[in-house]
Amino acid sequence: MLLHNAPLFEIYFGSAKDELPRKLELTLNQPPEIPLLQLEPFSNLKKMMPLEQLLFVRQVHGTDGLVVTQENAEDAQPFAQDGDYLSTNVPGVGIGVLTADCLPIVFYDSRQGAASVIHAGWRGSVAGIACIALEQMQQEFDTKLENIKVFFGPSAKPCCYEVSQDFVQHLDPYPFAQDVLISQADKLFFDVPGFNRHILESIGVRKESFRFEYNLCTICDDTFCSYRREGQLAGSQMTVICLK
Repeated sequence: MLLHNAPLFEIYFGSAKDELPRKLELTLNQPPEIPLLQLEPFSNLKKMMPLEQLLFVRQVHGTDGLVVTQENAEDAQPFAQDGDYLSTNVPGVGIGVLTADCLPIVFYDSRQGAASVIHAGWRGSVAGIACIALEQMQQEFDTKLENIKVFFGPSAKPCCYEVSQDFVQHLDPYPFAQDVLISQADKLFFDVPGFNRHILESIGVRKESFRFEYNLCTICDDTFCSYRREGQLAGSQMTVICLK
């Protein structure tokens, strides 16, 4: 478990100790009969973060998301809709994603007091989900790129994330493709964090906005859940941001 504690927001980067199934929503009633923050391990989060509500979406490796505002926060339910990112400007509303090799990305807008959390596997990444979520913040909260901080959480990294040669075609639209593909010993590896950094920089996010200290490799570090390492038995860890 890693906790980023700042004056106006907190981010929780979980680990295998979260003991969450990969399809958590399938184990809960829809909507859950018991509020999420009364269930473990989410109740433990409430001891660390100023949470009044906790929301997730049903992740589908797409590019849609949920925007939570004062107008709809009271009616929002965890796992009630498909999506792969959440955004909010409401203090006390935790927004989260579940990952087990996919990259959790967190945006924080220091001027407008808004945040997003993104589930970015390779499909979502090459579909531009990071840019789509950021553009949504610009529309909803008047976010400016110069005020954005970007945190990358634990994910598969190029030391371990092997891909096939057929995978390369998915990167054809991107001029920086060769920068995020690493050849080593006749094997090909994909840099998911590097890809998302490049694509965000291409729309104007500054290099100094990125924070990488929480981006540990989930495949070679067994304190994290990894689908690549554990297969169908893999659980998931959560990444949650809450505004104060």
